[in-house]
Amino acid sequence: MLFFDSNSYLAHRKLNAELEKVSEEKAFYIQQISADSKRANDLMSDDDNLERFAREHYLMKRDKEDIYLLIVEE
Repeated sequence: MLFFDSNSYLAHRKLNAELEKVSEEKAFYIQQISADSKRANDLMSDDDNLERFAREHYLMKRDKEDIYLLIVEE
């Protein structure tokens, strides 16, 4: 005889699937935090790396220097 209540087998399966999904997301974000922390340490420890990052991502430049953007259409 089966009884369906708030502690049913189907509810437990659904909760276990959700728990597994959340655990995978947690592992992913822990890995991302580790990679981002390493990258931040690399940027802050070396001025050349920080300058390269600023030039590539924010198009910063030195005085008396011009930047030309080449856009390649495919």
